[in-house]
Amino acid sequence: MIKLERDPLKVKPEVNKMIKLLNEKQELPQQNIQRGIVKRIIFLKIFLQTKEPSHYPNALLYDSLTSLHTLATRSERYFFFNIRSLIENTLRTILNLTDFDRTGVNELFRISRDKYASNTKIIEVISLLSDKYTYSSNFVHSNISANMEINLYFKEVTNQSTSDKDLTKLLNLFLLILTKISEIIVIVFPDEVEHIFHRKKETLIYLVNQKIVQEINS
Repeated sequence: MIKLERDPLKVKPEVNKMIKLLNEKQELPQQNIQRGIVKRIIFLKIFLQTKEPSHYPNALLYDSLTSLHTLATRSERYFFFNIRSLIENTLRTILNLTDFDRTGVNELFRISRDKYASNTKIIEVISLLSDKYTYSSNFVHSNISANMEINLYFKEVTNQSTSDKDLTKLLNLFLLILTKISEIIVIVFPDEVEHIFHRKKETLIYLVNQKIVQEINS
């Protein structure tokens, strides 16, 4: 675990506060994974707060928070609804699309691949996000591949709750997606990230990780 000796942006108290809120109603498993998720979300918040206010970057942060909320309430299917939106708004953010852009998701992936075709690392992240988008769609559309439990009575539906085992899988998936989104933000916007965390590199490493930080100007 990375220790943060100096904390000029006061991120450690914010991480602790969010973890407490996340576990307020019932304790969730894998607190180390939870902390990793919360750190990535705080990184996105700090980064997006310094940009010109715009709809899709703000929606990206909102989707991160609502995805976290669905884990707190153990709502598996709604988690995947939010993950799809999170991925779409990540693509709109790295493409710098306008607030009223209505490009469909397949076209978003195509344009992203075309724009960053020369950057292998970005293409790898886009491919991973595409795979996770398709995987999430199985749950959103109740595809049989999702192996979901389909309840046919209202009482059973209202009593549905994701087990600790399945929730751990979702937490790991969410951490992976947020880590890759953080990586693509660092690669696409290196100057902005460098400016925000000037003389605060220790904080940046704490929120994401050393490997991602090395992507700046690499």
